[in-house]
Amino acid sequence: MGRRPQKKTRYCFSRRLEKALSDIPTYGLTVIEAPSGFGKTTALREYLTREHKQADVRWYTCFGESTGKAWAGMCALFAGSEDSIEDELSEIGEPSQENLAGIASLISGYSCPEPKYLVIDNYQLFKSPVRKRMIPVFSSCRDENLHIIVVTQPLKDEGRGPTFHPQPYLSITARELFFDNTCIAEYCRLMGISITPEKIATIQLAARGWVAAVLLQLQHFLHTGSLADFSDIRPLVETAIWNRLSCDERNLMMGLSLLDAFNTRQAAIMRDGLALPDTVAELLSQDFFIRHMPDKQAYVMHSILQDYLRERFAMESPDFKGTMYRKAALASLDTGDLFQAALFFMEVGDYRAILSLPMSTQYVYDNQERNITSLFEKLMDRCPLDILLDYPVFLVLMAYNFFRRGSRTYFLRATDVLRNLLEESREGQGPEWERACGEYAMLMSFTEYNDIARMGAFHSRALQHLQAISDNPRSEVFRGTMPFGTASVLCLYWNRVGGLNQLLDLMDTYLPVYSDLASGHGAGAEHIFRAEAALACGDDLTAELMAHKATYRGRNAGQYGVCLSADLILAEIALLRGDIEGYETARESLARNAHESGQHSILRLGELCQAELDLSMGRTEDIPAWLRDAAGIQRVVYAHSIPYALIFHEHYLLLEGRYTELQGLEDQIMQQANTMNYILPRLYYAIYLASAEAKKGSMSQAVSHMEEALRLSLPDKIYLPFARLATNIKSILPRLSQPVPKELLDICSRREKGVSAILKKDAEESSLLTPREQEVCTLARKQLSAKEISARLCISVHTVNTILKAVYRKYHVSGKAELSHIYS
Repeated sequence: MGRRPQKKTRYCFSRRLEKALSDIPTYGLTVIEAPSGFGKTTALREYLTREHKQADVRWYTCFGESTGKAWAGMCALFAGSEDSIEDELSEIGEPSQENLAGIASLISGYSCPEPKYLVIDNYQLFKSPVRKRMIPVFSSCRDENLHIIVVTQPLKDEGRGPTFHPQPYLSITARELFFDNTCIAEYCRLMGISITPEKIATIQLAARGWVAAVLLQLQHFLHTGSLADFSDIRPLVETAIWNRLSCDERNLMMGLSLLDAFNTRQAAIMRDGLALPDTVAELLSQDFFIRHMPDKQAYVMHSILQDYLRERFAMESPDFKGTMYRKAALASLDTGDLFQAALFFMEVGDYRAILSLPMSTQYVYDNQERNITSLFEKLMDRCPLDILLDYPVFLVLMAYNFFRRGSRTYFLRATDVLRNLLEESREGQGPEWERACGEYAMLMSFTEYNDIARMGAFHSRALQHLQAISDNPRSEVFRGTMPFGTASVLCLYWNRVGGLNQLLDLMDTYLPVYSDLASGHGAGAEHIFRAEAALACGDDLTAELMAHKATYRGRNAGQYGVCLSADLILAEIALLRGDIEGYETARESLARNAHESGQHSILRLGELCQAELDLSMGRTEDIPAWLRDAAGIQRVVYAHSIPYALIFHEHYLLLEGRYTELQGLEDQIMQQANTMNYILPRLYYAIYLASAEAKKGSMSQAVSHMEEALRLSLPDKIYLPFARLATNIKSILPRLSQPVPKELLDICSRREKGVSAILKKDAEESSLLTPREQEVCTLARKQLSAKEISARLCISVHTVNTILKAVYRKYHVSGKAELSHIYS
């Protein structure tokens, strides 16, 4: 069962298609675009196998996965050699209108010593909002050895927007893929089918060059000796494939159609461990209606066949469907797809099977794009209460997900069930009850967010219960690599004007308890809190010390979110000091830590940190698309982190001069900040409004907003938000009714000078160098080797050397020593 059926190699193409395929090596980009059923993939795979056996051929097939996973698969096509740009493409992030030029720049510098063919198949399933505009970007590479091939069904127009102007590329369409009479006759000869020219003309008249219809007609003719009198594809599938299958084979095929892809082990599971029937094995070997994807090590049904089989399945009896859904669930579990298995179990109402799945909080985070929340809501609606009560820990997992997603109604329902269960079973205490009580206490701590003392009381209660069953008490639900949420602990937990010092002490007391229970989650956050508080009042020495402590603890516990927070603080310190080298080092570390995390949520957090630094220096060109739009923030960011992200969306609007939009956010900002007891978002918003009013000349309104900002900030000496907008607020401060503290004015002055020094250096370098060249040049001036630069920037050594040559050429120097003298 482990060996896949031997594929038959019987293909023929029209002269027009042969000519088009033979032109692929002369183009950097080929786009094969035609509707389903025209044999796009079959033709390309056969051509590459036949004509380019010795070449490096790499294949990525889109399955409709999340945009991030699909983009990672495409980036991986560029990996595996010194020329790799995989990491750099990944670092840029999913394609957006803002980063297409950056992606094109990376691809343009890619080189390979031998012919290489990179295929992106089923491209129409790539869920990017700029997938059509992305296609020409693939033509950017000028290396004659690289050939990128995009295979896709016709794509919808993406509306107005800038379009990247490509190099010429080869287009293969339905016109070239048209299966004419000569092709039909040649295919019949290869297959040993004796057929008259009149019958060939009949097939062509019905199929109109559509390969799928031709092959189905010939399959029918091969087995019956006659042609099916149908022009519609569905009856052809029935007569050419369905009618040839035995009852057992039909059942298997309908079961396999439930899976988006399957391997031979899964096929065996669908047939209770038995070998494939001959007719099904033959279908697998044909490689058209069921294709084998080497890059996925799986089979994928053609949509024509899959749609037909699913229609048939829908007409079967409930008992049959229930049996096949269970088998499909087991087949999904065999590949670790817990979510898909749960969906199949849901179809048959096997709630115990779902509640027994080994889902974890980490699994939910890693698969958040698959809408697990919807699954959990259905489970709460449909599962009988007596079954739910048998799985309290899973119920905690669901409740926490409802909390994070802002699904308040379902959260309250889940916690009511848990609370009643634990109260009623108090007399029968045992390990299971202690475990459930401990997890419930951890869950309920989040409902007291962001009251550190009350959260800490729940953590102490959780510790008491979990210590009763283990000398090393650890939560099963809340642990390890859960996303940290935001880069600012100050934003999350500063909830009382004038109470910051007390909150810092409480954090020192309670966070280590939580971190131990959660297997290191949040380790070092107490140091981040103190670092932010110190930096906010201008004490950069204490902030620097605390940031390094946080980095040490966070890295040891695998807490990349804490490390990013520390990197951001160190970058802010460098801006305050005008420390160019320190600023560059901190930004490098930010990018590296975000990439090394391997977590989508941390990559997003890294984008937010980079954007915060760019905005504080007055730059908006590299702000990610999701942060430019309040609706995009709602989609990407968890509920409790939205106010923090909106701080920088507001800054973006201010810099872009979109004051009306900024003012229009007031209700949303104030409602969310008040609901979560956040002071920092309210403080920033008041400063932004003051700046906007001053720009418009409404000084009385500007003064009013600035006085509100000072009312919030002065009791706790939070001065840094003012310093970030020092230039904007200069004209407002003299008009205030009360004098501004000297410490606030000092930090404003220091930061303004520091930013100015760094911008001046950037301007000097950017006049000659691209952003990537600037990064490499900075490290080369420090006498780092190409290998060391490669490690710092997560790019290949080959790419470093290529960039260095360009830098040397622009500055008319021969090496790093001379380069250093330019800046000495």
